[in-house]
Amino acid sequence: MRLAALSAAALLCASPAAAQIVNFSLVSRTGSPRGATTLDQRFGAVDCAHGELLRLRAVLPTATTAPPELWVATGHAICDEAARTPGLGQTCFPICTNSIRYACTIPYGEGATDYVFTIPVPWLVDPELGQCLALNDRRYFQVLVNGAVVARVSPSLRIDLVPPAAPYSVSATRAATEEAALVTWTYPTADSGLVDDASVDAGDDAGSTDDAATDAGADAGSDAGAADAAVAGPTEIETLARFWVLCDPPPSVGASGMADGGACSSALATLDVTDTTALQRYQCQTATVDPTARSLTIGALASGVPRRFAVVAEDLAGNRSTVALASDCVTPLAVTDFWEQYHLAHGAAEPASCAVRSGSTPSRGAGAFIAAAVVAFVVRRRRSRGLRAR
Repeated sequence: MRLAALSAAALLCASPAAAQIVNFSLVSRTGSPRGATTLDQRFGAVDCAHGELLRLRAVLPTATTAPPELWVATGHAICDEAARTPGLGQTCFPICTNSIRYACTIPYGEGATDYVFTIPVPWLVDPELGQCLALNDRRYFQVLVNGAVVARVSPSLRIDLVPPAAPYSVSATRAATEEAALVTWTYPTADSGLVDDASVDAGDDAGSTDDAATDAGADAGSDAGAADAAVAGPTEIETLARFWVLCDPPPSVGASGMADGGACSSALATLDVTDTTALQRYQCQTATVDPTARSLTIGALASGVPRRFAVVAEDLAGNRSTVALASDCVTPLAVTDFWEQYHLAHGAAEPASCAVRSGSTPSRGAGAFIAAAVVAFVVRRRRSRGLRAR
């Protein structure tokens, strides 16, 4: 009897840890100048700078018995309730509690089941001061009630505020085709253009237990938050979205001629890469370039106009590299064939050639020369016939 009573008491004490953990649902993602609206789209530096907002909803199976608290973890880590002050060095920290309300707004009352959390993205990057730091990491949301995790976000959120490396060895030359230029470059990341490993995003599944196969090594037992240990997931990779190939002046603009290698001035060196409108103004073509490309031929460039070329890399979070300039100017030229040259000269002949200017009449000397040539041809032909007749 005593053993049974102890077993029942143990089950009661463990009941909070065995409570079902629900998943957050996205209400809205607003304020991204890139137009990002879902959680699987990375949060970039431009999103942070514009104060993007997340609104997440958690519908709990039972009413809370204490005010809910929103915590953010950097991995599969135990949320230590003793860590009541947000800090960059912590792996799990609170951003919305009764004592910390500057990071977001939530209904702090107890006894409800439906909670909506409004979270400014800068506080996810820097939970201490809300600044947009150069960070490349993941964030996991957890709602705690009386120290127990009752809701989580799955999958994790990728925050990437680190700009990609700039292309190098950028070169520009005249292309083989008419009035065109060939721009080539090298990019240091061998796996550029790939997407995230899906297993990274599969952690923290909603439900009463973790799936060991999808939780990046987390425990397969109780999902109450106290049993999860910090586990390193797969290595993150840099993933590019596109390249911007830029021309100065743009293809639609003309300028006075200049020889190749000239020190043509260019606004590209000081271009603000976060200004999409400015990039579009200097874009060599209407579309950006595939992330796996390493060259581009730009046609329809005005002949005789020297241009400076440059390349900018952009990753999936909308972060952009510095401008990588080609070393010299390139002056595309038209390919002029014989007929074009003859037409441009209005039929004028080069020295020692036969041509008659359009609209003019032969001079007396030219007419006499032609007449003499005809007479000589006729005489020679008659003599040849006479010889054959004999």
